[in-house]
Parts: sequence; structure tokens; C-alpha cells
Amino acid sequence: MSQPVSAPFEQCIVVAGAYRSGTAILSDVLVLLGGRKAQSCQSEGHGARRNAKAGADVASLAAGLAGVGWDDWATRVSAPDPAAETALHQYVSGLSRQETGVSNPAVLAEPQICRVIGPLDTALHKAAMSPAYLVMLRAPDEVALSLARQDGFSRQYGVALWTSYMLAVERATRGMVRAFVSFDALLTDWRRQIDAAVSLTGLHLPDRGIARAEAEVDAHL
Repeated sequence: MSQPVSAPFEQCIVVAGAYRSGTAILSDVLVLLGGRKAQSCQSEGHGARRNAKAGADVASLAAGLAGVGWDDWATRVSAPDPAAETALHQYVSGLSRQETGVSNPAVLAEPQICRVIGPLDTALHKAAMSPAYLVMLRAPDEVALSLARQDGFSRQYGVALWTSYMLAVERATRGMVRAFVSFDALLTDWRRQIDAAVSLTGLHLPDRGIARAEAEVDAHL
């Protein structure tokens, strides 16, 4: 694994995982602990299709680079569109300038990021941002059941979709600064999960350990 993030690069926490795996919940926890939510982070509260629209900028950019729809378990075989790569670089450059001088790490969460880790990582480093990847783990059957309820997918299709996303993000983040976060453990003992992620990645969450912020996380979960 590469070295944890450090100054002078601006920190960026990239939360990745399959749809309905809890990426939005982890993103919310990180923001409550002092991270700053990147523009157009998605929310998982109203169905995966609406999630893809909620994160308009980053979701559309990731979809353009991936070359397949969010609900397609197949992977792209052709090269990414150069125009989509340029747009991603512009988005990341703007992200790094949102709050100049603020030490709070940016938090970027969007499931389709799983399929475009390579271009995203390149764009982040080019923008002098040092990414740490937090990968959400949730049982595939639970994800499939949630997708069936929200989007009408069969269990087999839901599991195939989960597998596509998770294989892509696991493979792409090898050798990068990363940590895996359990969905179930996050709900039952979020402090231990966050402590482990911070230890592995070297991230700085300024409100971690502050009673008020931790109380807000407890209430949120």
C-alpha cells in the first residue's frame, strides 16, 4: 500500500462502493466529523436511479468515462472519451479550489466512481489533491434486496451489479491509500470503523473526538 496522505497536498476522501451499499451514510459521517462535502455528492435515501441524478456533476462525469449506465453490470472495453477525461479534470480542479486554505478534507462520494478510479486518481493528483479511498462493504444479498425494492431488479441482477462495482474498485485501488469500511459495523460501532480508516490512511478529520460532532453522528445513525 502507498503511504498515507500528507501535506502539502489537499486531502480528498473518495467514498466508493456499489449502489445501496451505504456510501452516502459514510459520506454523511465524514462530513459530520469535519470533512467538507464535495458538490453534487449523492444521497441514497430515495432509490438508486434518483441517486444517480442527485449527484449530477460527478455522476454524469463518471458515467461518461465508464461508458455504461449505472445499472449495467457489463464493463467498458473501449478507451475513455477524451472529452469526458477533460471534463473530469476541470471538475476536480474546481473541487480543490472550493475553499482555499481550509484544511478540512473534501469528501467525494458516488458509486460510479468505482469504475473510473484510474482517471479520477490521475485528475486528483494533477490538482494537488491527495486521495484516500474508503470502500464500503455490504453483503451482496442485502444490496440486491435493496435494489429490488427501489428499482425492481431481480436478485441475480442485483448481485451481478454489486459484483461488477466491487471487483472494479478493489482492483483499481490496489497499491493506493485505501481502507475498507463495513456497512454493518459502521452502524453498530462507527467509532472503531472510523478510527481504523484514519489509522490506515492518515486522514485528518478535525471534529473527530469532539463530543458535539460525535453526538451528531450517533443521532444520524
